[in-house]
Amino acid sequence: MKKLLYLIISLLFIGCSNISNTPTNKVEDFFSKYQMLDSEVITELENSINSDVNLNEEDKKEYINIMKNHYQNLKYEIKDEVIDGDTATVTVLIEVLDYSKILYGEEYDNNDLKVINKERLKKMKDNKEKVYYTLEINLSLIDKEWRINDLSDTDYLKISGLYGY
Repeated sequence: MKKLLYLIISLLFIGCSNISNTPTNKVEDFFSKYQMLDSEVITELENSINSDVNLNEEDKKEYINIMKNHYQNLKYEIKDEVIDGDTATVTVLIEVLDYSKILYGEEYDNNDLKVINKERLKKMKDNKEKVYYTLEINLSLIDKEWRINDLSDTDYLKISGLYGY
């Protein structure tokens, strides 16, 4: 009886580990890290923003907080999964706040970069305009584990709401 119970429990654990090792689950985990503000996501965000020499320390902190809020409110929907041997593509529709017009499409009356940055950050913080993007996330099966291939810079810009315009 104990052997049968052990076998059943073992099969359950093996089955559960295989269920989470699908291309779709790996993509869901990826977006969940953004929504949950995973330490890796935050570290990348902070490194990126802290390297911007055009922002003062206060503006950097504000920008980081805006993006944290952005990531927590990111929405995604898995549309399709196609597996072809050791490769897979997961199609994802994401909904994000659109910051591209604020950062790239607007002209400002003032030429003082500090004033412009304050205006941009305020507009970003108040922004409610959203945009949808479809991403094709490619994965590879390596050592029996599905892994997301490097995303393009364009995909990261879309996730961050900075693509376009």
